[in-house]
Amino acid sequence: MKNIVIFTFCIISNLTVFSQYVDLPANIAWTGPNISLGTATVDQIETAYNYARSQENTALKTQIPEIDFPNAAVWGTMNTNQKALWIINQERTARGILPLEGTAPEVIEVAQNYCQYLIDNDTTGHYADGHNPLYRLQQNEKINACMQSYNENIGYSYSNNNTAPTFVVERLIYWLIYEDATSNWGHRQNFFKSNFNDNSGEIGKEGLLGVGYVVSTSYKTYNYTAFAVFNIIDPCSTWEYPATSIKQNTNTDNIFVQDSRLYITHLPKRSIVEIVSSSGAIIETGTIHTDMYTSSVLIPGNYIVCIIQSNGEKHSYKFVVR
Repeated sequence: MKNIVIFTFCIISNLTVFSQYVDLPANIAWTGPNISLGTATVDQIETAYNYARSQENTALKTQIPEIDFPNAAVWGTMNTNQKALWIINQERTARGILPLEGTAPEVIEVAQNYCQYLIDNDTTGHYADGHNPLYRLQQNEKINACMQSYNENIGYSYSNNNTAPTFVVERLIYWLIYEDATSNWGHRQNFFKSNFNDNSGEIGKEGLLGVGYVVSTSYKTYNYTAFAVFNIIDPCSTWEYPATSIKQNTNTDNIFVQDSRLYITHLPKRSIVEIVSSSGAIIETGTIHTDMYTSSVLIPGNYIVCIIQSNGEKHSYKFVVR
């Protein structure tokens, strides 16, 4: 689409292997609606993504399945970061790459502040404020203390229509993944980075996303301009997640560490709980006949707790005792 401009990606990392990633041989053109008209629908966005997946399958001899977006009512309840995380993780897992752990308010704040700076100063690029993405992320104390690698993508959409654009983030993610040939697929590589260390949060997920998003009517001479800044970091093993990030998928189990003990509340009865150390040694194991589990006092270190419910459902979480 002519009214979307994507800027050169920036990635600085001490890890450079993309073991499960393949560049496209050429751009796959967007077949979806003109988002600047403000009339796009979730179904149209889904159709455009599925066309791109089918074309990628043809070009790369892969078997990426179709993507199935939530219905419009559900999609409408999700915020920008939730939508971006959902799409990026759908694209990662479809290619056998671990999903990102989630979003982090610290990363969102950095991305949002820079996004607003670009709008307020009628500019763009990774160095527009006189600094680089690493510097901006390091200004957050928590990120600076626990970040192993990172990347940043920036894009914006502009128009002189009289209506605000819709589905901009959805369209920009598509552009960065499927129409990135002029950037040598650097944006696509950022989203599909597969070498984050699986050493924090839930097993099988790694990496934290933060999206800054601003829609403005005062950027240069355009009626509407929508900017998006995507930051992803690989947190270290001691990253402290908010309590809600370690709940079970059913939102019934809560897991937390206090005074060197692991606590699990609302535990389905007759669940098997097993605590394993970072070296693989089983520290505790047993069938729990109440709805709460309390471990013995644990020495400082990294652990994994495995929960096997009576119906066979399994969950595993990493946690740290300090």
